[in-house]
This record gives sequence, C-alpha cells and structure tokens, in this order.
Amino acid sequence: MAKMNDPDGTRLPIKLDSTSNGEFSPIPLDGANRRANELAQRAASENARRLGIGRRAFMVSAMGAASTLLAFNAANAAAGRTGGSFILDSSAALDADAAAAVLRKSLSAWLSREEASAQVAGWIGGLLDAYGDLDLRRVLEDLDLLESFTEHSTELAQQAALRLFETDAFGDWLEGVAKGRDSS
Repeated sequence: MAKMNDPDGTRLPIKLDSTSNGEFSPIPLDGANRRANELAQRAASENARRLGIGRRAFMVSAMGAASTLLAFNAANAAAGRTGGSFILDSSAALDADAAAAVLRKSLSAWLSREEASAQVAGWIGGLLDAYGDLDLRRVLEDLDLLESFTEHSTELAQQAALRLFETDAFGDWLEGVAKGRDSS
C-alpha cells in the first residue's frame, strides 16, 4: 500500500507559496495570493461536503485541482488582476468527468511540447518506483512499455511517454485517478 501523506487533506494540490534557496528569507505572499489559498481551502471543504466524500479524497482528485485553480482565478479577479488565468469550466470542481476531460486536454496540449516528454517520463518512473501503482503497471505491461520506464533510459522513456499518452488505456487510467480512485 502506498504511503499516505496528508491523511486529512489539509494541503492544497496546487499551492501558492513563497520560496527561497536558503540564501535569503523568502518574500512573503501578497494579500491576493494569501486570499487565493484561503479561498481554495474553503472551496475544497465545501465541494467535498457537497459531493459526500472525504476532504483528502477530494484533494487528490482532479476535482480538487480544478477547485483550487478556480479559487485562484476568483481571488485574482477580485484583486483586479488581469492577464493569465486557468481555463476550465466551473463544473470541473464538482464533476469528475469534466475534471478528467480538462486534465486530459491539458496534458495533450502540454505533451505536444518536446521537453514535456522528459518530464512525463520522469514522473511515470517516479510513480512506479515510489508507489508501485498497480493499475499503471498493468497498463504499461499491456502496452509493452513497462521496461521503457523501469530501465531508466531517458531516450527510451521519452519515446514511450509520447506513445503512452496516445492510448485509450492510459486515458482510462488517468481518468480513474482524476476521479479519485485509489490506484494502489
């Protein structure tokens, strides 16, 4: 069984935070970003309650990520910030199918960039190493791609990542994860 971090679901799946490399104290978050985190926390609790699921189950689903991004949009709009925002329908915060569709569409666009395949290859290898995700392992075995990620050949893993994302089997696995299915 995979190690469970944050069993109560108190951490946001995507967070706004200040960082430092240790040389200097980090610059504190401005009011709009603190408000965004607060709105995201509140939305997560409300949406989990509406759906009748635990907060952690909600937070680790694509709905939790969508809910967080929508709260960030709302906080930035309230602060009068214009410019970039996260493009997703508000239904994605409460509908697992809508959240999975947004995730799949976003991943497809992201993967069309060359550098993304290296990141995905590392991510998949990390999932297998750290958690031994059994459903993902089965998908990779069925597609004869498992060795591409376990042999730690960067070039082979990058090619396999691109092939993997084109398959329905991976899309089905991804949608299961997005819907909050425990994949271990």
